[in-house]
Amino acid sequence: MVGNWRRPLIFGLLAVTGSHIPWNLRKIWQYHHYSADTLKELQEQKLQQLLLHASKKVPYYHAELRRCGVIKKNGTVDLAAFKKVPIMTKEKLRSLGENLHAIDHKSRGSFENTSGGSTGEPVVFLQDSRYKDWNIANKLYYAGLVGKQVGQREVKLWGSERDILQGSIGLKEQLMNFLYNRRLLNAFLMTEDDMRAYVAEIDTFRPQHIWVYVDSIYQLARFMEANSLVLEHPPASVITTAGVLTEEVRTYVESVLNTKVYNQYGSREVGDMAAEDKTQNGLNTFPWTHFLEITESGEILVTTLENYSMPLIRYHIGDTAEWLAENKYKVTQNTTPKLSQVTGRITNHFVRADGTVVHGEYFTHVFYFKSWVKRFKVIQEELDLVRCLVVLNGKPNPEEQAQMTADIRTVMGSDSRVVFEFVDEIAPSASGKYLYTESLVTKEEGSYEPQKNT
Repeated sequence: MVGNWRRPLIFGLLAVTGSHIPWNLRKIWQYHHYSADTLKELQEQKLQQLLLHASKKVPYYHAELRRCGVIKKNGTVDLAAFKKVPIMTKEKLRSLGENLHAIDHKSRGSFENTSGGSTGEPVVFLQDSRYKDWNIANKLYYAGLVGKQVGQREVKLWGSERDILQGSIGLKEQLMNFLYNRRLLNAFLMTEDDMRAYVAEIDTFRPQHIWVYVDSIYQLARFMEANSLVLEHPPASVITTAGVLTEEVRTYVESVLNTKVYNQYGSREVGDMAAEDKTQNGLNTFPWTHFLEITESGEILVTTLENYSMPLIRYHIGDTAEWLAENKYKVTQNTTPKLSQVTGRITNHFVRADGTVVHGEYFTHVFYFKSWVKRFKVIQEELDLVRCLVVLNGKPNPEEQAQMTADIRTVMGSDSRVVFEFVDEIAPSASGKYLYTESLVTKEEGSYEPQKNT
């Protein structure tokens, strides 16, 4: 675009550093115009290649894919047997450990990552540069679907516990934000002064686009309505993630911010899997990087087609979805299969007496990688009372528990009461959803209905 000097600079730097992102993005836009049958053929070819690799390089799958008949005696792939491959769960992923790592993963630039905070039970897994380049290309693609180009101004209303606990997001991230023309606003802790400043910064910066957690943009919209704040320069688009976007929330945010809100679905384990385009008619999947299955009970199984360091095959991600009926998605030119909706675990926001909103995922990060914590749930019972239910894995660590208490008080107030309660089990909510954070102060379970301040 005219005046957008960042776009050629970014792609030039990516090319110089050997990144495959520009090439991947060009291929994705080619795939975008493929027929449904051609896309299916492409996806099956990639699935066959992944299965062959896993059978040769991944210890667990070397035997398992032969046992279930996916790899035949002559070494070829039989996709008709694919559904016989055992479902991969988080518990199984933990127990198998390095047996799921490709023996050549180090040569692939592999690195460790963890599952997202909403699960409450993070697991460690490997990804690699190949996977990363495809994942970023997907992000640029679906941003393009709603009209946002690389280098245009954007705001990212996102969580950063480092910014809260250390007072900085890091020099590297600051440089990346400058290069991508991005302003980062912290969604993990939003005081009323913060939210007022966020509205002013959005209006001053005039972003083309906002990336945001679902409940964070909802809270910001509620604050704007309660305080009669209006954006004079609203963004052209908002992409929400890390939560369930209901039509009620979408309609409300669109009305208050005078913009269009688009849904996106992904996870840290497997990357971005689906996103809406301008029609807002279902979420377009990415068959060039993911093979998605939906069971009879609606559960999502994901196979990552571009992570060769640790292939996740038929991975049970813990969310549910439905396919959009074919006759409903023919209204768009995009031929990729579409999800009509995605439902998953819920992470509630907490609130302080002064109106500060604390994102629920902050608390799940506090509990990350504590070996003595098997499962947890953090409950705001009163404005100044936070109860932490913990199913123990061995004996608690008093020093870590003290630090966790301090981290919670950092956002909830130094005088807040933090109580740890050790329990035998933590049951799902009445609706069947697993709430890893729950506020009894701010909401009724599962409700995101806008509420007026009185």
